[in-house]
Amino acid sequence: MNFGLLFAQATAAAATTPTGTATTLPSTAAQLSTTEPRYEFARLAGFENWQYALLGLICIVVVGFVFWMYRRDSVELKPGVGILMAILRLAAFGGLLLHYLDLQKRSDVIKTDNSVAVVIVDGTASMQRNDTNDVGVVPTGPSRIQTVVDAFKTKELVQRLQKNHDVVIYRFDSDATRVGGVKKLGTEVQKPDDKAAEPAAPKPVEGGTATAPTSPALPSDPKLWNWEQLLAAGGAESRYGQTLRQVIYEERSKPLSGVLMIGDFAHNSGLAPEEGIKAANEASLPIHTAAIGSTKTPVNAAIADFRAPPRVYPDDKFQINALIQGSGINGRNVDVKLYVKETDPSMKDDGKPGELVVSETVLLRKNEDAVFSYESPGVKIAGRQTYTLVLEGLPDDSNPTDNKSQVDVEIVERKNRVLLFAGGATREYQFLRNQLRRDKYTVVDVILQNAREGISQDANQILDDFPRTFQQLTGTKNAMGEDEGGYDVIVAFDPDWRSLDEEQLGALERWLARESGGLVVVAGPVFMDAWLENDSDNIKKVRSFYPVEFDRRLLAIDNSKFVNEIPWPMEFTPEGQAADFLWLGSTADESSRAWSDFPGVYGFYQVSKAKPGAIVYSYFSNPDAAISGKPIYFAEQFYGSGRVFYMGSGEMWRLNEEGLGYFEQFYTKLLRHVSQGRLLRGSRLGTLLLDRDRYIQGTTIPVRAQLQNLRQEPLEVDKVELGISLPDGGIAKSVELRPDPSRKGFYQGQFNAAQVGTYQLQLTHPEGSDVIMKRIQVATPQLEVDNPQRDDTLAKRIADSTKGKFYVGMDAVSTDFNDDATLEKLFPDQKKTKLEATSNDREFQEEWSKWLMLGIVGFLCAEWILRRLCRLA
Repeated sequence: MNFGLLFAQATAAAATTPTGTATTLPSTAAQLSTTEPRYEFARLAGFENWQYALLGLICIVVVGFVFWMYRRDSVELKPGVGILMAILRLAAFGGLLLHYLDLQKRSDVIKTDNSVAVVIVDGTASMQRNDTNDVGVVPTGPSRIQTVVDAFKTKELVQRLQKNHDVVIYRFDSDATRVGGVKKLGTEVQKPDDKAAEPAAPKPVEGGTATAPTSPALPSDPKLWNWEQLLAAGGAESRYGQTLRQVIYEERSKPLSGVLMIGDFAHNSGLAPEEGIKAANEASLPIHTAAIGSTKTPVNAAIADFRAPPRVYPDDKFQINALIQGSGINGRNVDVKLYVKETDPSMKDDGKPGELVVSETVLLRKNEDAVFSYESPGVKIAGRQTYTLVLEGLPDDSNPTDNKSQVDVEIVERKNRVLLFAGGATREYQFLRNQLRRDKYTVVDVILQNAREGISQDANQILDDFPRTFQQLTGTKNAMGEDEGGYDVIVAFDPDWRSLDEEQLGALERWLARESGGLVVVAGPVFMDAWLENDSDNIKKVRSFYPVEFDRRLLAIDNSKFVNEIPWPMEFTPEGQAADFLWLGSTADESSRAWSDFPGVYGFYQVSKAKPGAIVYSYFSNPDAAISGKPIYFAEQFYGSGRVFYMGSGEMWRLNEEGLGYFEQFYTKLLRHVSQGRLLRGSRLGTLLLDRDRYIQGTTIPVRAQLQNLRQEPLEVDKVELGISLPDGGIAKSVELRPDPSRKGFYQGQFNAAQVGTYQLQLTHPEGSDVIMKRIQVATPQLEVDNPQRDDTLAKRIADSTKGKFYVGMDAVSTDFNDDATLEKLFPDQKKTKLEATSNDREFQEEWSKWLMLGIVGFLCAEWILRRLCRLA
């Protein structure tokens, strides 16, 4: 006989609810609900039959012993008294038994996991296209992504899916980002998805350093969503296979119903689509595909890159270069026109391109880029000039917004002031000193720490010690408000930083952070170990200047100062390849060939990693040198408003072996780059700080501003407004720059470069009429230019391989979604309901234990009093 089953049935019968009704699952699906409470003995949950038998035997023995004892003790008493005392004693034992069995009050939770429908939208640059129709006429309709946005806003696709499912929205390019989600309609508690945030800025694809700030949750009603922001297109890579696999893996713990994938299916990077198909089949998940766009390659000519030096000197010849890309074009001419005009940041731009400088016709061929180049004879008068490049002569261009680009050139009359600060007279130091002495636009002073007293140095001024005051580093201002004296850039060749005291380092930090100074730090084998091993506050401050982290554990390793017997070339990152101040030539291709011909360098100093916000431009390419990751050779960061550039060793003098003035080119461009903060300040009250002047479409661009008030003190306001003029001439938008909590007078914000072309950033000072202006260039990712046409073959293969449905256009999707029967077939309800036991009711447990203990004590006291009254021992 199963004693456990009999006991459980008896317990259940005794513990029915007050109404006597059975507890059943609710008929309507709710996220969380509870059953009627039930009572159970927790001790019996794990009992086996023999344990029930043993417990029963013990109870029989106790009852028998109590009746035997009181029958003997109550022989001389009245018959009822003995029975009463036996009952009292058994009641006390019964209380102990109940305590041992541990009576608990529990309620089960009925948890319903709603079925989940996933929508994935392509957010790459090709989705920004306006497609031509079959006869090649320039379209007047919306872009590809706008057709998707319109369908979500007017066709209410999400609301249709909400009838039976939770809905999750993803946007993807090189990575998939969850941008929104809502609960099923009728859910007991309907709240916006915790992971949904707005706006969901596309991730940086070219070394962007800022991450999007946390945004408020989306409204629960998709009608109120800003779909244009959520689905903003502009990413650099279309990774369909990787996206499918990533999304399925992230959502696989939920009862998935199906996936709707929307895009042009112009896959061009990442895992093969078959990997996504495989993941979908393993999850038995249908993928419905909606192909957007035209199968015809759109006709488009675009200015992919437009460059000019940001700063030149009067009468300097300089090169202006542009790269013209064409798609859907083979053997057609395009007119390229270059205009120039003088501009003043304090004046509003009239929108006119200026005076025509040169007009050329270039021939665009299939899969070939055309190069436009112009050498300026030089400008005599200091000031700012804006060059505008315009493409004309292509009436069927599908995207005219990328046919215009602008760049500013500052003609600076005053000389660049450089301080060379060296621990010893290395070759790098000597070559650079001699070069700068020959440069008529440069003033060079030197500090050679190991020099003997009275030694001769070919320099403007020989200093015995590093400048001690802030004024010595910045110089003074004349009656015109111009700087006189001081330094624009300091080049530190393996110096012994321990020789600088607190006052000198404080002046250097202030010059860097507040005066936009430029610092180039060159690692070396003599003093680096010594000062890095020092843990003083001064050395901590020096470490903060560097854009790289030094791991003190690496100092004990012999090859922390790695030296090869043969040279190894530098491995440039995408940011390094795009940085024109590192170009050894006038174009990217010319520079790439020059660096490829350069045999390389022999050594570097081992660092652990780049600091957050720093940009790595190149690595030392020897794989045997990697101790804690690829060895960093070139890196840069902002320190306040100043720039700090790091070099892993002083070996650029080896460029002289290649001839063609590469060494001179390298250092001239580098020094002008790091010192541009001081020489190109648009206002005495502040400056705009960006890590570079050129970005890839879809990049999130961090912007910082350093501002002073009219008393030349750090400005302290709650926010400042940065105006942004868009390339398409649309309504300018503004971005709030908020105070940087780590530095007074610094403000930071970010925006997404969704369009191709020239952006003009303009900040009007809150306490005056000063206008601070800067232009940046945004180019289309090359992968999104090569094959932007709709790929029906891939879209159909994904759908057919996963038992999904293939659509062309959003109208076809809307038709099926408006039919309840069809929609139920496409996205069947996969909700799951399960019963979960809750923990014990602690309040009931405490109350029960209290009364049980009072009962046991009461029965024992009553029995004891009765025994004393009957004069029993």
